[in-house]
Amino acid sequence: MHSQRSSGSFRRKCFSIQTVRKWVKAVSEGRDDMEDEPRPGRPVTACGDANISKVLVSLSDDRRKTCEEISTEISMSRTSLLEF
Repeated sequence: MHSQRSSGSFRRKCFSIQTVRKWVKAVSEGRDDMEDEPRPGRPVTACGDANISKVLVSLSDDRRKTCEEISTEISMSRTSLLEF
């Protein structure tokens, strides 16, 4: 097992020690969930209900459309579209 761990086969499935330490500290300080706290700045809006509806309508017209075609049609970046 040690050889598997050092080869990295388990590494992708495990949290980093830094993450675990951060969680332990948060719990010891009284935090009872691990949900992200609200952050300052512009909120993420790409996955909103309106955009989801636009994608579904676009796909209902032609299920073989590419991401590029859909992103152009609904004026959304291809990167945001791929996050759906």
